[in-house]
Amino acid sequence: MNPPIASKKPKDLTIHGYTRTDSFYWLNDRTDQEVIDYLIAENEYTETELKSIEPLKSEIYQEIIGRIKQKDDSVPFKWRRHYYQSRYDEGKEYPIYGRSTNEQMDDFTILLDANELAKGKAFYQIGGYEVSPDNKLIAYSEDTISRRIYTICFKDIASGKILDWKIPQSSGSVYWSNDSKFLYYVEIDATTLRPHHVKRWSLEEPE
Repeated sequence: MNPPIASKKPKDLTIHGYTRTDSFYWLNDRTDQEVIDYLIAENEYTETELKSIEPLKSEIYQEIIGRIKQKDDSVPFKWRRHYYQSRYDEGKEYPIYGRSTNEQMDDFTILLDANELAKGKAFYQIGGYEVSPDNKLIAYSEDTISRRIYTICFKDIASGKILDWKIPQSSGSVYWSNDSKFLYYVEIDATTLRPHHVKRWSLEEPE
């Protein structure tokens, strides 16, 4: 199988009075079907060339996971009236976030189970979460496309229901106001994906 060769499409880029030519700038467009086809061809070539070492890859993978503690808990930390902790269960890929009324975590209550939230998704990551000071809601951010573009979601603690409110295009961090009426977050720029604006979302006027 011959390796795929990316086409050269020279593009002049000028900044600060200096012009440079980038022949592969076209690969920057992740929505271009030609770019997608080229990446697929690269992946197929790689899989074909490395097929002979599949048994070795499997052996190395098993050795790596054999050295990782499958069931693991973080050190509890106190926040307001509760102790919070994240846990990994054996055989599970994602963390479970919960809390207890004591440092021994005797009455551990699950707040967010990323394993459940990740079902049916090719990628899943929780960027951050925070319980509102009045102890009624959880605000948490999730990335489902692996680009660190987080959508902020809300969960009702008493009922366990995920609410319909969504705040798109955030950096992932969430902060409640002390009166539990507002949520502060950082919006990212759609093009650069860098932090752009600090915004305030109102619980009394959710969109």
